[in-house]
Amino acid sequence: MNNYYVYVCYVDDVVRYVGKGKGNRYKHCISGKSTCAELNKALFTGSELSVERVFMGLSEEQAFAWEQEVIDGIGLDNLYNKNNSKSADISLRTRSLNCMEDLYQLLKEKDVVKVGDLLADVRVIDRKHNRPICSFVHKPTIRRLLPYYGFKQKGRQTMTYVRESNPELKEVMDIFKQKLTK
Repeated sequence: MNNYYVYVCYVDDVVRYVGKGKGNRYKHCISGKSTCAELNKALFTGSELSVERVFMGLSEEQAFAWEQEVIDGIGLDNLYNKNNSKSADISLRTRSLNCMEDLYQLLKEKDVVKVGDLLADVRVIDRKHNRPICSFVHKPTIRRLLPYYGFKQKGRQTMTYVRESNPELKEVMDIFKQKLTK
């Protein structure tokens, strides 16, 4: 469902925070209870704060991508957002593709995969690249990804997948590049 959005918070008419969320998430900026200490300080010292939702009707993946684009456009140094990762300057798209490539390298030597076992490996890959695919890190999505890597479900009710084909890395990455540009 496309109920995510990207929002910006203005402090004295200057964008100081960019976020993504759904429901009333954006209201944390003006609540005085934000996890962003700088926003709370601005509110309590009398600065004028306002929040605007700038992109709406997005999937979670789209919201992550647009959030990163807005942050990149403004510059992290000009925002209260905190991101101490070494990969902060690498786009979400690039980090996502890096995760997909790491997953390919992990799977290329395997003939049988159990989704539950693979889930832990995918979480490690996701953290390594600053969580660009965190929304993929659950069993139903892993099950949808495995056919791209040449695996087929062993039986209707099983979480075990067997190697059916051995696609080349370029072939797999081209599919994900197309999906990430939609």
